[in-house]
Amino acid sequence: MAVNHKPADRVPITFDAEKEVYDLLYKYFATTSKEQLFKELNVDTWMILPGNFIYPNEENQKQEKTSIWGYRTRVTSYGAGTYDELIYSPLAGKDEITDIKKTSLASGKPPGFFSLSRRGRGA
Repeated sequence: MAVNHKPADRVPITFDAEKEVYDLLYKYFATTSKEQLFKELNVDTWMILPGNFIYPNEENQKQEKTSIWGYRTRVTSYGAGTYDELIYSPLAGKDEITDIKKTSLASGKPPGFFSLSRRGRGA
């Protein structure tokens, strides 16, 4: 709607989940693709990112890992699979812009998404 300069009819929805959740939703909605599922869920945006954009290769197999953004996660089991649970955020307790500007995230240099993606593919 923004392209047409009209007010949106609702807040746009994005969605992502663990593989096991997708499998359950495919079954529930009798769908076989993300496109069909997202139509059922009225999802507006797709998350399309380069491979391995979050963790450098040396972090991938660790139980506790640090992302390129500085947050840390721990691999946590939920019975049907695992997910990366947040255990540290570099922005926790940073309520003022001056606090955020003191973090490494304010360096002005974006993380190297594409170099990480190439390394993740073994290039």
